[in-house]
Amino acid sequence: MIFSEKNIPLMTCRFLVKRISEAHFLNDGNSAQLQDRAKNCFGDEFYKEFILRFAAIEDKENNVFPDITPEKIGKGANFLKLYLSGKKGTRKLDKSKYKCLDLTKEQNLPSHKKRMELILSLLLFNMRNERSHGAVLSPFRTSKSSFERYQSYYFAMLCSYIFCLGALDLRGFGSISAGNIFLCAERNMQLQADFFGSALKK
Repeated sequence: MIFSEKNIPLMTCRFLVKRISEAHFLNDGNSAQLQDRAKNCFGDEFYKEFILRFAAIEDKENNVFPDITPEKIGKGANFLKLYLSGKKGTRKLDKSKYKCLDLTKEQNLPSHKKRMELILSLLLFNMRNERSHGAVLSPFRTSKSSFERYQSYYFAMLCSYIFCLGALDLRGFGSISAGNIFLCAERNMQLQADFFGSALKK
């Protein structure tokens, strides 16, 4: 439900691609931690191809340099949105360079568990750290803030809420059934679509 393409805001994927890309070329502790988590979530080969395609440029000697552009972030966000949805891709990539990123192949599609891990270990972890430690300027205190940004953070909050309910259910607390959690997720995702859908059309 929450991993449906229509429910995942593109801004959320842009945020993740930008942070993963920047972390790869930085040496501070937070970046190293995020880089390790990305490698663990994606796997070494997938991660290497992801950086090469969406965050870097390679010279003739195979030296890799940062090349984090809005265009690449946009392409990476579209790719990540499809990846998180678990749906098969329709467009094949350069087989020699991007074997792991070819989502037309069944073996490259992430499991449901892998998609949950990506949301928990990369998205929510990084959002929490940035807000808790004040590592970046609050995205809600600038003139650049937009409805898309609010939608992205609403989606993150909703993911946190649903995962927390799931954890309570597994622990046997509060008599919360999996069926009720699903209905809750379904209803709230529809509210997200209704509210932000109408707001973004104005």
